[in-house]
Amino acid sequence: MPHQTEAQVQEDGGGVVFWGMITVEGPSYGSTITEGTVNSEVYAEILDSSLLDIIRYYWLDKKTFRFQRDNARPHTSGPIKKWFTHHGFSVQSVLDWPPPKP
Repeated sequence: MPHQTEAQVQEDGGGVVFWGMITVEGPSYGSTITEGTVNSEVYAEILDSSLLDIIRYYWLDKKTFRFQRDNARPHTSGPIKKWFTHHGFSVQSVLDWPPPKP
């Protein structure tokens, strides 16, 4: 995806967060966060603007498709669990990536 990226170095080296999704139809588009940190509110905005659009574009069924996420706090917080319920996802459709073994 080099044609979709832009090189940027922040003063302290900073960091970049990329959210993306792969569907049975292939890779989909993503979201890039270059400023600040990702908390539950920012993550919900990403889900609103990216995940829901992807589901509509590919005509995916929220009740049968699987969404796998890592165990970062913003991804598993109470507000995000409520977000998935509010938007009609079944509990079984949201899977947590297993934590690394010690």
